[in-house]
Amino acid sequence: MHEILEDKGRYYIISELMNGGELYDRILKMKKFTEKDVADICLQILRGLNYMHKKNIAHRDIKPENILLASHDLNNLELKITDFGFAKCYDPQEGGLTETLGSPLYMAPEIIKKLPYDCSVDIWALGVLTYIMLSGKPPFKGRTKDDVFVEITTKNINYSGDTWKTISKEAKSFIRKMLIRDPKQRVSAEELLKDDFIINNT
Repeated sequence: MHEILEDKGRYYIISELMNGGELYDRILKMKKFTEKDVADICLQILRGLNYMHKKNIAHRDIKPENILLASHDLNNLELKITDFGFAKCYDPQEGGLTETLGSPLYMAPEIIKKLPYDCSVDIWALGVLTYIMLSGKPPFKGRTKDDVFVEITTKNINYSGDTWKTISKEAKSFIRKMLIRDPKQRVSAEELLKDDFIINNT
């Protein structure tokens, strides 16, 4: 945000111009990304999440619609995390967060199970996003929201098929570290920034 102006009836927020639109639209256009591009995207998101998580702020709605790109140029992947409507600062000593919210496909198992949770739900969501960017398909499917929730909480995640044959072990390992159902075992943004997949591709 650069400036706030006001007149008698309105406030005007002057914010950064992100010409490239949502990452969601880029995914639809590209179908899937190279590992280098995925690593570049994840590096930027992880830097943002790491900054937030160290201040005990959970975004709680990481998804491609909430990632904006600076340019329509396919070679320019500069991006920003946006839409902090569900974001919340919390005190880890008070037991974590409890509200059931987020976008169904990207919701962590602990949110669905109505268990107390923390900022690691953002890491789960990034794992889902990374899976989609690399394979062109979501890891969980269902005709209804409840069907999707059952898959998120119980299904073994599939890394087989022709698409995954061409994806490196490092990329698969990177996703697996995020899509761990036990949040205590899930890696942090800081740890993921040092992951081989990020280091070797950026």
